[in-house]
Amino acid sequence: MSNSKRENWGSLRKLPSGRWQARYPGLDGTTYTARTDQDRPLTFLTKTDARTWLAGVQSKMARGLWEPPEEIAARLQAELEIEQAQSLGFEEYSKRWLEMIRTEPNRSGKKRAVGTVRSYKGKVTGYLVPEFRSTPVREIDAARIKVMTDRLDQIPAPPVVQPHQRRLSWFRRSVANSLREW
Repeated sequence: MSNSKRENWGSLRKLPSGRWQARYPGLDGTTYTARTDQDRPLTFLTKTDARTWLAGVQSKMARGLWEPPEEIAARLQAELEIEQAQSLGFEEYSKRWLEMIRTEPNRSGKKRAVGTVRSYKGKVTGYLVPEFRSTPVREIDAARIKVMTDRLDQIPAPPVVQPHQRRLSWFRRSVANSLREW
């Protein structure tokens, strides 16, 4: 006698452990074995539990809510990583971000230039880290950023002196000094 029984939809089989395993056809034509949301094998204590689970999957498919188990697991993992990143303090988050910027390619697949990375690091460590330090990333909102930018806007920018202006200024001083000597 086979340990496998065909159901109205999907199939069940009794494992050597005495637990039940469910399989079902996915919308993409692939046969899936029952898995948890973390993409681990899922078995059932009773045949009724396995049938109930299969009925739930079939219902999700009928309502258009079904996703392949590996996609659910990937989405949940990404959500978990976002949650963990948001609970980090800004300083730690910025270190990780700067390391990612330094080592990973940009959207076009090219590595960022050293000057670009240096510029980002200067802005992050010079302006953002002193402002937010250990503040959890999730607590940094538009209002906090506006307060910081308004405060930074009040600081007068140093005048930008171009090289030709430096030479001209040196020339004027030289001429003025020469005229005083006459």
